[in-house]
Amino acid sequence: MYKKSFLFPHSCQQVGWWLILTCLILAVTFLCVIENTSDSFNTMRVLQASIVVLSSIGLLLLCLSKEKIEDEYISYLRIRTTTWIIVYVFVVSAIRSILLLILPWFASVSVQGSIFTIMSVAITNPILLGIVYLIIFKLSIWFYNRKSLEDGQ
Repeated sequence: MYKKSFLFPHSCQQVGWWLILTCLILAVTFLCVIENTSDSFNTMRVLQASIVVLSSIGLLLLCLSKEKIEDEYISYLRIRTTTWIIVYVFVVSAIRSILLLILPWFASVSVQGSIFTIMSVAITNPILLGIVYLIIFKLSIWFYNRKSLEDGQ
């Protein structure tokens, strides 16, 4: 039975890796060189926005492109990884909600602000969620391939 696939071709993974590598180099350059100079504020904002957009596109290409051998088990790993990401978002959201109720009585304002900022970024940052998805998915494939090689020998 033919199943419609909404994934990008496998060749898009190479483009995604190049975009991520380029963004990583740009980000390190931005942090080390450009932020130390008194350049215009608009130039820094445009560079930051372009790094975020390009890294988001790269992660999207990496997460949504086919593997070289795309079978039912790889589809299962994709679904399982997506489920883990959803569980991660729900758990972090629940912890943040509980801390919203508890911390006003026990912590100072500065501690509350830093904890809520970190948890908000952990929930809503698409780049972080893409990286977590990619790490879980690629590690799952690696463990599967390692196990199948050990069983075959």
